[in-house]
Amino acid sequence: MQPYWNFKYNLVLRGEEEHTVELYHYTEKSIALITTINFGKAFAKEFKQLNGRFNPRLQINENVTPGWIFRADNKSQENLNNLLKNIHIGSVKPEFSGVTEPIFDEKTRNNKIVNMMTTIIDMVPESIEEYVVSDKDNIKTTIYFNADDTVVTQGECIYSLHTAHKKLELYQMQK
Repeated sequence: MQPYWNFKYNLVLRGEEEHTVELYHYTEKSIALITTINFGKAFAKEFKQLNGRFNPRLQINENVTPGWIFRADNKSQENLNNLLKNIHIGSVKPEFSGVTEPIFDEKTRNNKIVNMMTTIIDMVPESIEEYVVSDKDNIKTTIYFNADDTVVTQGECIYSLHTAHKKLELYQMQK
């Protein structure tokens, strides 16, 4: 059995930085989602909201592996696809119950900030792009990737992150 979809998520979850998610047509009426234990635990609440059920003994290619089972109907597939997309873009955050790592010194905090910024810059595309993030309550928020002097921005720059080769700017405009 081959996965019909797989994707590598670059999320730091309990020390693991890369999590492969694979989707299989498990039976005629079900889809199996196979991933790392930490990824499954971090998003278990969301999987359960989609009526996903954890099964520690799925049979994938004659191997017993833990995973999640979802219905194979169109609505369930659409909801699962949207959840996986939202995890990728960061609008759905991982949740863990249990121990939270304490930050005792400024160096540890600063290293975490630099790592987050590096992760964000790595996601910035190489090309010049513009996306409206939100447009409600008379406030339009737009994100610009690698905008140069030829790009006309709208509003006031509220966040800016630059490296030698990439740039991310967030503008807001009140209508």
